[in-house]
Amino acid sequence: MNKIIISNKFDPYFNIAAENQLFLNADEDIHLFLWQNDASVIIGRNQNLYAECDLHYMKEHNIKAVRRFSGGGAVYHDKGNVNFTFITKEKTAIQFKFLRWIQSAIANLGMECEFSGRNDLLYKEQKFSGHAYYTDDDNYMYHGTILVSVDTGQLEKALTPSMLKLKSKGIASVRSRVVNLSSIHSEITSE
Repeated sequence: MNKIIISNKFDPYFNIAAENQLFLNADEDIHLFLWQNDASVIIGRNQNLYAECDLHYMKEHNIKAVRRFSGGGAVYHDKGNVNFTFITKEKTAIQFKFLRWIQSAIANLGMECEFSGRNDLLYKEQKFSGHAYYTDDDNYMYHGTILVSVDTGQLEKALTPSMLKLKSKGIASVRSRVVNLSSIHSEITSE
C-alpha cells in the first residue's frame, strides 16, 4: 500500500466525488481511500433508482441517493459501514489481490470468511461486504463496503421499492441476507 487517504467527512456526495477525483488522477501506486457516509443509498451506474429504492421512505428519513461510476447493486450506507476504495493504474487483474487483503484482515480478527460469485464476502453464508470495480483509460478502482454496525432495519426499508415503483429495464439488485460484523465479534467497531 503506497498511500492511505481517510475522509473526515460523512457527506456521501463529497465522498463519491472525492473517490472519482482520486480515480481520475490514479498513478502506478496503490492508494486506499477509507470513508463513511451519513444515511444514503449508493446506486450502480446501470440501475433505476425508482426500481431499487423506496424513495418515499428515503425522503421521510433524510436518506440521500447518490449514483456511483461502477456497476453493481444498490447499497445502503450509514456510519455503521466502513467503505474502502483501492485505486491504481496497475495493469494486472488485481481485484483478487485486494480481496485477499480484506479476507486476511478479517481473518486476523479470528473470523473466516468466503468469497461468493456475486462480489460479496460472506460469514456463514451471510453477506457483510459487497464489492464492485470500475476501469477506464487504464485507471482501476475496486471498492466496497463492510457492514460493521449498520441499521439493518433502515437498510431493508430504504432498499425495498414501494408497490408503486416504476417498471424498468435497469439491472435489479440481488437481495441477500446481511450480517453486521459487530454482531459476530463484539470488539469490532466502525470507528
